[in-house]
Amino acid sequence: MTLMEPLLNKGHCLTIDKFYSSPELADILIQSLTDMYDTLKPRRKDVPKELLSKKIDKGQMIAYQRGKVCVLKWMDKKAV
Repeated sequence: MTLMEPLLNKGHCLTIDKFYSSPELADILIQSLTDMYDTLKPRRKDVPKELLSKKIDKGQMIAYQRGKVCVLKWMDKKAV
């Protein structure tokens, strides 16, 4: 967040690596008028449990939304 301070509240969109992303961070950035997109480790706090347990076939996807935060799981050869 310290590195982002000069860019907050200006409407930027941040791309984040899966090691740093979380739904909680998305909430914080949205409050600062900054959007983000990333890949997400499925075991992060606040990720819907159904996303982990629900089996989907290749080419299918499921999504969950809470406010402006949306989590999407898409199945290719493995889950993305």
